[in-house]
Parts: sequence; structure tokens; C-alpha cells
Amino acid sequence: NFIKEASTISELEEYDYIIVGGGTAGCPLAATLSEYFKVLVLERGGSPYRNPNITQQSNIANAPRQDPAFQQFTSEDGVANLRANVLGGGSSINGGLYSRAELSFLRQAKLDETTVNKSYAWVEKVVAFEPTYKNAFQSATRTALVTVGGIIPEYNFTYDDVIGTKTAGITFDLNGHRHPSPDLLFEYANPHNILVLLHATVERIIIRNKGTLKITFGVMFKDNIGQTHTAILNEKTGGEVIVCAGALGSPQLLMLSGIGPIEHLKPLGMNLVLNSPQVGKEMRDNPSGVMVLPSPIPLGNFWSPLTVGVASAGFLVETMGLGTSGRLLVKVKGPQSFGELLLKSKNASETPSVRFNYFKSPEDIQRCVAGINTLEEMALSSVFAPYRYDNQTLPSGGTVLLPNRRNSLFLKSINSTIADYCKKNIGTFYHYHGGCLKGEVIDDNYKVIGTNNLRVVDGSTFKSSPGTNPQATVMMLGRYVGTKLLLEKEKKK
Repeated sequence: NFIKEASTISELEEYDYIIVGGGTAGCPLAATLSEYFKVLVLERGGSPYRNPNITQQSNIANAPRQDPAFQQFTSEDGVANLRANVLGGGSSINGGLYSRAELSFLRQAKLDETTVNKSYAWVEKVVAFEPTYKNAFQSATRTALVTVGGIIPEYNFTYDDVIGTKTAGITFDLNGHRHPSPDLLFEYANPHNILVLLHATVERIIIRNKGTLKITFGVMFKDNIGQTHTAILNEKTGGEVIVCAGALGSPQLLMLSGIGPIEHLKPLGMNLVLNSPQVGKEMRDNPSGVMVLPSPIPLGNFWSPLTVGVASAGFLVETMGLGTSGRLLVKVKGPQSFGELLLKSKNASETPSVRFNYFKSPEDIQRCVAGINTLEEMALSSVFAPYRYDNQTLPSGGTVLLPNRRNSLFLKSINSTIADYCKKNIGTFYHYHGGCLKGEVIDDNYKVIGTNNLRVVDGSTFKSSPGTNPQATVMMLGRYVGTKLLLEKEKKK
């Protein structure tokens, strides 16, 4: 009953917390804060439930891209990407991999490890599962990762980020049903203290000067029929707006609200509230390389990459199957290369312009080359003999030469080096991040520097993509910050 269409609301009350974005971080944050405070969540997309393209694991590989939950965009680098437009954010449309962050990430982010572990456990109780099915191609990948790729030691199942080969967690249950971050609302939120509005696009945050302070009073948003609404904070309880709109949406909304680089906002005719030069800067996306092995043996569909090998050389390998072909993927960790996000217009519904500058850093190309080399070694091994056709062309230009079989893929990579292959075949893992980094746009408590009661809590605050997949850490972060805010409020009583 606490999830409603924004267009059905005629009047809004005052709220202790207004959360912009009911995504991977926003839902656990809202659930936590609603225990003691009145919370409004504004989500620009619809509900993920009752949509089989989202809820069922078997449909993910074939989900129609015209589904509004999957908002397509192309970066200025020319790489196709996706942006979630649905309650639950990326947790509602991704491949379902669940894996914690590495310890170095947590320490760099200055997070309290005890609260981090409790927050992960709180999330995992509801949305994370140990995979119970196994596939022969996945088993072959595991064997090749360890014996040929040298990605050791070999673990069984673990949520932890480890150097070696493991089976990660998953957000699909035994019946292949997805459990996105809104499930945390149903499990933990106080239904009397929370309102979630769907199809509510926040156009700007209302910020006013009070002496030398920048005070946030509320937000303005539009519903799906074009009506404008204003949601106001309760000043008596020290209300806050917390932006959880993702790596694209959060820096975009700050800029639309007048917080950003003066040299960018002034030419657009924006009313400058706070010159914050680093908003939209250091945008990163992990480039991917993929080797497709058309298989003589049907592999079945397993979209979620359960077998993961993390190499100390700075890349990781994942595997997935799509019917008659197996896919081996390399993700460049980090990355070191970064770009910038800029507004295209004052329209909050328009995806901003973003450039990631893939492989600008030599270190990133070296990591990709190391990863593709590992994939080639795996593909050439006897372990993969049943899953490849002969004359399989490889990224280095070499081939698997065995008689009486037909040619295969990678034709455009013939006579090219692996470095060229990486550059010509850039893909994404959809793990883009940055734009509101800690220490530059926000402080250690996730408060926007120069403001009094405005925070950002999501992947836009990350300088690197944590673990093998960021969604576990983004959900943990929502719970983590919510817990810290409850303690902070308790101390002030």
C-alpha cells in the first residue's frame, strides 16, 4: 500500500527524508530510515513486479529492449549502454551477480568494517542466494581458469571478493525469480512511515541561502501526466534530501539544481547555487572483452555469470551461456581511465552526455590484453575441445586448426593484435560509476560539500567498481548510511 503512482497524489505532507531514486541504494536506505522517520521515495520508473522480462531469470537474455525499464543510451565514446528506469534500479535489470567488495575498497572509502559486515548480512538475508545448479560449460570454465589461466586458489561458493576462482552469489532464488532491492522495503520498511511514488521525475532540488549556508528545503518533480509537485522537508526534525539517482542521475540532478562547475552551468543559463567543480568529473566504466565460442553441444541458457576468476593482474573472467554458444568475458578492473558527464539541456528526463575515455590509460589496455590472452589459453585447452568448432579464429589472429569442422567467429579480429582487438571491440559491464566522488563532491559522511542537509548515496561516489560486481556494495551502502544517520539522530536527542 505504500507504493503508489505519483499522479494519484494531490497533496504531500512534510517529510523527514526525501530520497531521490528508489534504486539499488535508495531502497535499503529508505527501509532503514523509515524505522523511526517519515520517508518519501521518488522513483522515475515503474514497478519491476509482474514484469516477466525482469522477474524471471530465464527471460533476461531475451528481454525486449523496448521495455521502458531498460533505457538505452550511447556514450560519447560510441559504446552502447543501459540505464535502469525502474524501481530497484540496476538490481531489477542486471544479471543478478552478488559479490562483496574487496577490503582495500572499503578502507579507501573510509567505511567502518563492523557496520559494513552487518549491513551486507542485512541485505543478504533477503536478496542473496547460493546458486544450486551447475552447467558443464561452467565447470569447464572453472577448470580452465585454475589449470590454464592460473587464477588460483580455487574456492567453492563465497560472497567475498577473493583473488582466485569462485562461484559468486546470485539474486535469483531456486525458482529463478529475481529479488531486487525493493524486496528490502517489503521486509524491513515501516509501512506507516514510508511513501514510494512511481513515475516521479525530480526536476530540481530546492536550495536556498540562509546566511552562509546552503539549505535544502525540498524537491520539485513531475508525474507521468506532466503535473508538477513539490515535496517539502520537515525543518523541525532537521530533514534531508538524499540523492540516490545513480552515476548518471545524481551528478545530473546536482547540476540541474545549480550545483556544479560554473564554466559548464553558466552557458546553459542555469542559476548557480554552488560552484562545485568536480560534479560530473572522473566518470569511469569498466571495459569488457568477450570471446564467443559457438558450441557443437547445446549449452542451455545461463545468463548470470556464476563462475568468476579474479586475477591479481587487474582483470576478472566471467562465463555465461546463450543456447548454442558460450561466452567468456574479461572485465578490466579499476579502471584508471576516466571521462566526464555534462548536461545536454535543462530537461531532467534527457540522459546527459557522458564520455568514459576507455583505454586512455596504458594500464587499462595492458589489463585487457592480459585478460584476452588468458581467454585464448582457455579456449585452446583440451578442456574446451567439446565446446568449440575447429578453425575458431582467435583475437590474436590465430586459429584452432582441427579437421572436418566449419569456421567460426572473430573474423574482424584477424591479423590484428590483441590490443587492437580490445580497442575495436569495447563493450561494457554496465558498472559505470563516478561523478560525485568522496572528498571532492561529498564529504566522508556523504554530505554534499558546501551544503547543510543534502547527501549523495550511490555508485556515483565510487572511484572504482567494487568487487566483481557493484550491486551488493551499493545495497550495503544504502543500509550503512541509513544506520549511521539513525545513530547520528539518536546522539542529538
